[in-house]
Amino acid sequence: MSYANPTPLYIGAPGTLKGWRTRVAGRAVMSMEDGGARYSWHEFFLVGDDGETATLVHEEGEQGPEWKLFRWLEPRAPITAAEARKKKVGDTVALDGHPTPVTLVDQSRVDYLEGETPEGVTVGDIANYFNADAGNRMLVASWTGDEIEFYQGFDLADADVAQAFGFSDKASRSAGVARSQEALAASTRRATRITIFAGAVVVLVVILAAGLFSLRKVNRTARPGTNAAPAPAGKPVLILKAGDRLVLAGNGWTVADAALAQVGRKVQTGAWREYPVTNDTGGRALLVNGLSGSPYSWHLLAPVRLPLNLGPVEAAALRTRTELTWTGKPLRIRELLTTAESATPGKPAPARHYGFIAGDVKEALLVRWTETEIAAHSGPQIPDPDIRAAVTPAPP
Repeated sequence: MSYANPTPLYIGAPGTLKGWRTRVAGRAVMSMEDGGARYSWHEFFLVGDDGETATLVHEEGEQGPEWKLFRWLEPRAPITAAEARKKKVGDTVALDGHPTPVTLVDQSRVDYLEGETPEGVTVGDIANYFNADAGNRMLVASWTGDEIEFYQGFDLADADVAQAFGFSDKASRSAGVARSQEALAASTRRATRITIFAGAVVVLVVILAAGLFSLRKVNRTARPGTNAAPAPAGKPVLILKAGDRLVLAGNGWTVADAALAQVGRKVQTGAWREYPVTNDTGGRALLVNGLSGSPYSWHLLAPVRLPLNLGPVEAAALRTRTELTWTGKPLRIRELLTTAESATPGKPAPARHYGFIAGDVKEALLVRWTETEIAAHSGPQIPDPDIRAAVTPAPP
C-alpha cells in the first residue's frame, strides 16, 4: 500500500473553506478490509483560525476524487457503545432526530500518520464504526471500548476544495508529495521552546468535545508528531515585549511582561503567549495571543468575579459542554486545559494551572485554578490587524 499523498494539499497549507479560514495540520492514511483486500483513504486534519477542527477526507471514486468534510456531532438521540455494537446494515438510527438507515458497519485501521496527530493515536490502531447515509450527509458513530463519538460529513466538490486551498483541480498529484516533504523537512529543522502537557490529569479526564481526526476513530488530544507541521504560511506572528504600548478602544495599555504559556489542551496543539498589561488608570488585564488555537488570534481579558459557589474543587468537576450562567447569560464550556509559564532561569518553577474556556471565540471566558486559588478573565477577541496597528514598540 502506498502512503504517498495523492493530492496537491500539503502540511501547513492555508485555505478558506466555505468562509472558514483554516490550515492543513496533519494527514493520516486509513484503511478497511473489503472482500479480502485493503481499501484505503486519506484524512487531512484541519485547524481553523478560530480554534475549531474538522477532517477533510479524500478517496478515489469511480468518477474521480471524492471529498467529504466531517465535524463533531452532538446527537439528539445518542446511543451507547454497547448499543452501537448491535447495529447491522439496514437498521435505523436517529442520531439527528430523523430515522436514518445504517449502510456500513466495519473497522478501520491507522496505517500512516504525519504532521499534527491526535494524542494516543498510533499506526496500527483499530476502531469500530458504522455509517448512516442521510442522503445529503453521512452520520458516523465511532467507538473503542465504551467510548463513543458521533460525526456528520458533507460532500464537497473537487472544485470547491481546489478553490479553498488555491490549487487547480487538474494540478499534478505529485505536487502534494513534494510540498508535504518540503514542509516536513523544514519543520524538523525549526527549534521550539514549546512543551506540551499531554495525557490525562486526575481531575480533568475528559472526552474531546469538538473536532475530528478520523471519521472512524475516537478523537484524542492533538499533538505534534516527529514530523511536526510548520507554522501557518503568511505574515510573521507578532511577538510583544515588556514596555510596548497599545491603544485599544481608546484606552492606552502597557505590556508589563511577556510569558510563553505551555498549554495542554484539546482541539489544537501548541502554546499561547500571555502579556499582562496595565492601562493608564491602573487597571490590569491579560492580552492573550493564541487562545483560540491560531497564532493570529488575540483576546483582551479583564478580571471578572467568580460565582460564590465556584471554587477549585467545583471547577475541577465541570466537563466540556456544561452550561454555566454567567452575568445573566448561559455560557457553554468548550475546552478544558492545563497551563504553565515556560521556566525562566533564576526564577522559581512556575505553577501549573488547570482551567477551562467557555463562551465563543468572539467573547471568551477563561477560568484557571490551582489547589488553593481560582481566578477568571473574560473579554473580546481583537483582530490581528487591529493589534498590529495599535502597537508602539518600547524604546530599544
